[in-house]
Amino acid sequence: MKNLSKKKRLLFTSILLVALVFVNLSSGIIPIVYDDSSNKVGNENDHKDPINKIGDFGAAGYSDSQEGSGADIDILLHQSIVDYENGDPIHEIADFDSIANRSFEIDSPSDTSFNSSYTEIKVEDIYAPNKTLNLELGTTGNPTLSTFYWAFSFEVYSECVLENFSICFSETSGGTIDGKVEIRLYNADDTGTQIEPLSNTNLITISQLINDQDSRVWYNFTDLYVPLDPSTTDENTFFIVFWDNSDPGPVTEFHTEPDSGGDNSIVHRKSGTNPWVKQDTDISSTVKVGLNNNKPTPEDIVMEINGTKVSNGIENSGTWTNTSALPSSNSQLNFTLDAGWWDVECNITRIQVNYTKTDLFGITDFTLIKNAANATWQCNVSDVIDSFDSKFENFYMNFTIPATWSVEGVYNGTSDKKTVDIYGPIINGYQNITVLEAGNGTNWFLNATSNNLLQSIKSKVGIDETYQVHYLDDVDLQANFSEVINDGEVNLTIYNDETKFSNYTQVNTSTSDSIILFPRWNISDTGNLDYGKFIMQAFWSNDTAAAFWEQPLTVLANTELLLISPSNNSFYKSPFSEFNITVFFNDTGKPEAITTDDVKFQNQSIVGDLTPNGTTGYYNLTINPADFGYGLNTIKINASKTYYDNGTIYYKFHKIINSTISSDNSSSFEITRGDTIFYAFNYTTDPDEDPIQGAEIKLILDEGTFDWTPEEIGDPGSYRIKLNSTYVTAQSGAYDFIFNISAPGNETQVISLQITVLKPNTKVDLETDISDFQIPIGFNITLKFNFT
Repeated sequence: MKNLSKKKRLLFTSILLVALVFVNLSSGIIPIVYDDSSNKVGNENDHKDPINKIGDFGAAGYSDSQEGSGADIDILLHQSIVDYENGDPIHEIADFDSIANRSFEIDSPSDTSFNSSYTEIKVEDIYAPNKTLNLELGTTGNPTLSTFYWAFSFEVYSECVLENFSICFSETSGGTIDGKVEIRLYNADDTGTQIEPLSNTNLITISQLINDQDSRVWYNFTDLYVPLDPSTTDENTFFIVFWDNSDPGPVTEFHTEPDSGGDNSIVHRKSGTNPWVKQDTDISSTVKVGLNNNKPTPEDIVMEINGTKVSNGIENSGTWTNTSALPSSNSQLNFTLDAGWWDVECNITRIQVNYTKTDLFGITDFTLIKNAANATWQCNVSDVIDSFDSKFENFYMNFTIPATWSVEGVYNGTSDKKTVDIYGPIINGYQNITVLEAGNGTNWFLNATSNNLLQSIKSKVGIDETYQVHYLDDVDLQANFSEVINDGEVNLTIYNDETKFSNYTQVNTSTSDSIILFPRWNISDTGNLDYGKFIMQAFWSNDTAAAFWEQPLTVLANTELLLISPSNNSFYKSPFSEFNITVFFNDTGKPEAITTDDVKFQNQSIVGDLTPNGTTGYYNLTINPADFGYGLNTIKINASKTYYDNGTIYYKFHKIINSTISSDNSSSFEITRGDTIFYAFNYTTDPDEDPIQGAEIKLILDEGTFDWTPEEIGDPGSYRIKLNSTYVTAQSGAYDFIFNISAPGNETQVISLQITVLKPNTKVDLETDISDFQIPIGFNITLKFNFT
């Protein structure tokens, strides 16, 4: 059998103190009284240290459920015995001086592991008569008072009154003068070495004449009724002190016997202010004490059972209760009644003892299916229950379970379901539940549920929550709980959905939060990770709770799709022939070419499929421009593979109509600066010679600073280029011009022109006729030039 730990035993003891059970005779129901002073440690939401790590988080350790063990549960069995005779005495106590006469017993279970946990005894009809204490009745000794103070003691154990006392005196002087004695009543003082009178606590003052010639006369001091409270003195003791206060002449004697040791009376004497000195003698005296009521309450006479007090009830009755285990002998509990008074009589009218067995415990196991609302718990009693005894009654079973559990039922065997009759208060996170229909059985167990405390697993890339991540991503992972968890380990494992092998495992032990964070997952550092579907699983448990959650995750490859050839915006004219568009599909994460047959391509037009071209990762799409319309054509190519990023490129090409340029003008010109030239041409299809309208004429090369203007003239497809040379610099060489002639869907044609710009012709006009003459030195001739 499994031993309970010290912590568990202390906890269980606390629960026993909490559940004090007594029988309600009128209804037959066993109420359970709970005391909130239970000293269990913790609170309702506390979770204890895990005792089992659940699940294999290594290779191929995937499971869609988790099973494990929790803490042992305290289990208490109860049975009780009630001895009751409808109010008639079951034990009459008449001779209190005899221990045997004030002792009684009741049956206890033969299974000694049952201990008494609650005992209740009803005491009624209490009677306590007044008591005369004969401290010493012999009068043999006759010491004189002389100059000494004398004192003798008596004891009381309950509050009472001193009704009277007697002392035996003599007067032996032979004269005619009476003696005189002073008498006082003092409390006692325990000095540490002896009990002696406490002189400053005088309770009575008596001056008594002792008649001349009296011999051994008992002097009675009556009707005193002095209250005596044993709590105000030491050792429940009081002293009567007396001394001689006679005039000269009388000789006053008192009487004694040697100390017999049986009356508990202490005798002292002293002289003047000297200390009290104990004497080995007894003073001839009696003391009578009485109660205010001879039918006292138990507390009036300090009544006890087995050393603890009986509490007051109605009038002269009371009840004794005990919540600790009492020793048993021969399957019986023994009780002894005692009181702080003499000759007490009473009746024992009812005895109830509840017996509890505390050496049982429940072995707890749980099962939790992924993402289920609750974990299911089963608590199996650690041993066969066969110790309920037929001579007892009120069989019940008590489980101390976490307050977070919801009980489904308690079973004695798989088919005998018992209902929970009593739910106790929640104390320090635990709750007692009680089944009143308990009995012997070989397979007792409790079924319960607790909330699955995990609510989600989150995957984040940057600030975005996503469950489709890429191989080159750094992923932040967290497990979200419905409440703060204070202990235990949170395991997070990511499994390949197909192979069920783990690719990532982390354990977070720094709990005490409702959001548990894990180290960032750099996927590319994982190693030879296959792309595809994965499963994230988080699991946590402690002694009393469990949490298990699963979240799918997809890991995609990072890819790129590249156009290798031909270049975009190529032009194609008749005669048309097939050509290949070549692309390269690449995994940029690992990196490696993507080559498997799983690659799929889609394109905008139905022009065929891309096929591997023999070089790893390269694919060709064969097209013929003849299959496309004239003008700009765009082919969208999508490359896809399961669990790879899609790649998309756009290939653009121009399909054009053959064209030609015809002109009656020469392409070479020689002009004088300032002249304007015109170059006329026809732009038509070839060979059909259909005019091409709306052509764009664009100057590609201009070596001069001609002003030029394109013009559409005459018939459709007829154009001319006008060039003005006013601001052109004349030079000996020709200027080169190149024009592109284009129209959408038509072949672009080129016109090349060469233009030579000459200087203008000049002549000199003389304003004055000059004949032959001699030009003297210093003579000026002025000429005026006119450019024509």
